[in-house]
Amino acid sequence: MSRSLSVDRLHLVTLGSLLDDQHWHLAAVEHHSSNLNLTVDKNTKWVAIPPWFTHWDYDQMTVGADQNRSSRNSNRNFHGCLENLVYNGLNLIELAKQKDQRVTVMGNVTFSCSEPIYVAVTFTGPLSSLRLPGATELHLAGTSVELQFRTWEKEGLLLTFDLPKRQGTVWLHLKEATVYLQIHMAGRAPLELKAGSALNDGQWHSVDLKSGQEDLTITVDGTTGASASPAYVITPGGQLFFGGCPAVGNSHECRNPFRAFQGCMRLLTLKEQLVDLIKVQQRMMGDYSNLQIDMCGIIDRCSPSHCEHGGSCTQSWSTFRCNCSSTGYSGATCHSYVCLAKV
Repeated sequence: MSRSLSVDRLHLVTLGSLLDDQHWHLAAVEHHSSNLNLTVDKNTKWVAIPPWFTHWDYDQMTVGADQNRSSRNSNRNFHGCLENLVYNGLNLIELAKQKDQRVTVMGNVTFSCSEPIYVAVTFTGPLSSLRLPGATELHLAGTSVELQFRTWEKEGLLLTFDLPKRQGTVWLHLKEATVYLQIHMAGRAPLELKAGSALNDGQWHSVDLKSGQEDLTITVDGTTGASASPAYVITPGGQLFFGGCPAVGNSHECRNPFRAFQGCMRLLTLKEQLVDLIKVQQRMMGDYSNLQIDMCGIIDRCSPSHCEHGGSCTQSWSTFRCNCSSTGYSGATCHSYVCLAKV
């Protein structure tokens, strides 16, 4: 939602986190005499209104798109569903349905919610793993594996599998919040590719591993990050393991020298075929341990921040920490005043 403002008078206020969880969220803006109350779900932020904004005056209001016509097709525009869109007691969606002249509908807008539903899995701890069957026959032309993940952790195994006849092993993992691809093959120098950066921001990121007869590429978030031309084709010789290795059973086929992944995955695709994770949940395909299927259990412990007096908040999958340097306070949440004795 936006209103006309000059560029030098833009005032940015943010609230909420991880709102792309396929659930409905409440957003409300209330104007009082000298402040705005911005509410997202159960969190409310009180915002002092700048002097030039004390009078709520506008010529038009836009919902779902930037008012700049040149950016109408921009990725900044909203893609999703809205309901109960109310302004000063007026239900704007109902007015639009009635073709009321006070409301103008532009672009591809329908009065139904048909957003695709993505099945996610949550790797909750070091014992979490997902095993999927590999190809029933050897693909000499190569292979392709795609997935999306979100996490707060800088390190963790995304995928591993053995090459045919167990001639080597492939590891796709996070290191320093960057995607690394490592291939160890007997009698050959290890191959390593890396792509992306700062991928532990809690947002969804896509990884696409493609191997052909002449090239090997790794793509992160739609941008090709690295490529190579190995003298051999990369294709699974057996089962594929996501997130970690099982503690029992097929553990001899899975070796993980890295930390287990803690976070969420979705849209797992093998050879351009989307994996049906509901079948996995029903034990009709593959196997898993210590997974939460059909949900992403990520939590943002830094929004709102529990760090006081300007302390900065960082987090991992299971906890958060406050950096109290330069605040004059100490403690878990920068709540204790540091008294410096004079000499």
